[in-house]
Amino acid sequence: MKKIIYIILTLALVGILFYYSIGSKKEEIVNSPINDSETEYVSYKNSKYSPEFIYPKSWGEVIIKEGYKICPEEGVKYITGDTLQVFDWEFAFNEMKLPGSESIIQVGIRQYELNPQKLNDCGDDFHLKIARKEVIPESLSSFMLNSVTLKSGLSGTYNKEASRLNTEARTQYALFVLQNSRIYILQPYMRFMPYFGSPESKEMEQEFDGDMSNYIKNGKTAENIRKYLEEFTKMTESLKFSAK
Repeated sequence: MKKIIYIILTLALVGILFYYSIGSKKEEIVNSPINDSETEYVSYKNSKYSPEFIYPKSWGEVIIKEGYKICPEEGVKYITGDTLQVFDWEFAFNEMKLPGSESIIQVGIRQYELNPQKLNDCGDDFHLKIARKEVIPESLSSFMLNSVTLKSGLSGTYNKEASRLNTEARTQYALFVLQNSRIYILQPYMRFMPYFGSPESKEMEQEFDGDMSNYIKNGKTAENIRKYLEEFTKMTESLKFSAK
């Protein structure tokens, strides 16, 4: 009798372990290597969250951060109005320093569900008009927006000079997904922040008179920045989204 009870308890324990192993797989992050001529990419997919994309393996692990729920104070709104300042989640990477420099690259993707019935005062109205195509992005000259449709089918706006200050360079998208009266915004961004006295900062000031755009395009010390831009563009082009 004791032997039978032991067998039953063993089978029950195995069943419980199997159940939880199946449940844990639902939240598994899938990282699959992808061949590339110069850069090794991996694919990112997490069943708990919606975005899917590829990114260079050298960037490290994807860090999921909870977004900002409150609009920043007016004094810190130095970025353009198309930048998501209130959002739900951010899929980011650790800051990456350029070789031989303290200058940094920041990359991430912000995700936000816009509720047309409950607009905040931190850009919702602006994004709603763009999402519903009530305004033409190119007509908003002060924002320097361009319409864009990615290979994945996502569409929205693209802005390569989203910072109002000349202290950083920001390339970002605002991609809109409309599903069953719900509006989602995905905002991939890459930010280059030159460290004071760095090789990048010196060349930009001495050779390009502080012209950030010209420096990024032609600067000798901007070669690694341009590489990051190419990798960031490839990541953005691969972006897919399906609401849960």
